[in-house]
Amino acid sequence: MNIKHIDFSTIREDFSIYEIESGLVLRTKQIVTDIVVETTEDNKKMTRLGTRDVSFVVVTDVNKIDTTNFEISSPDNVTEKDQLSELKFTHIKEVVNIYETDSALLFLTSKVQKIFLTNKKDNVGVPILRNEILTGFNLLSKDTLNVHQPSYSAPILTKSELDIYSERFLCELCKQTNRMLETSRRKRDIYDGLRLEAFLEKGIPQVIDEIVQDLIIKDMIAHGNNRDEIRLTLKGLSECKECK
Repeated sequence: MNIKHIDFSTIREDFSIYEIESGLVLRTKQIVTDIVVETTEDNKKMTRLGTRDVSFVVVTDVNKIDTTNFEISSPDNVTEKDQLSELKFTHIKEVVNIYETDSALLFLTSKVQKIFLTNKKDNVGVPILRNEILTGFNLLSKDTLNVHQPSYSAPILTKSELDIYSERFLCELCKQTNRMLETSRRKRDIYDGLRLEAFLEKGIPQVIDEIVQDLIIKDMIAHGNNRDEIRLTLKGLSECKECK
């Protein structure tokens, strides 16, 4: 097996923000520390990421939580055994961080699933939290971006139409894949499932390209087994819950 470490640069690396009960705010991000491409003897390639969690807690109301009896520690030394209770939270901002290699853009998605209060605090008295994070990534070839840049004289869809049809297209993909990340479907099958009658047949390929490009840029979908197929990304899957 051949292992190659890929050089990369950071385009965006921002915090997701979650407001927690008990007067706390969690700011957290997963950052890429290494990109490794493994090539097997039969020339199959697999990309693996090294990531690191960067998080800190902001106390917005000191009267809502008493850490007097909490032991001073550090996040690296806190384990599941130190958890006291699961905390309710709402997301304020969830970010897709973006990295660039010579040949591709990498979109790193992370979404906090659970947050737990522990019996530990840092040296300034801020409670130490533990969280469970679902992380996924999508590699988008720069060649793919070039292929899918509009080559038409003018777009068919207006901005408002694109927003509406992209949302419907994503929901139809959720439906046809049964919300499974590993399942791909033909772009045209998803479009046909919408049963739109607003466009002439000769304009449909451009409409599909405009919708698919919009959703790829938003990191909602990715290409499947070939350029005619698409699949959900982790971020797109999280949006499926909004589909009726």
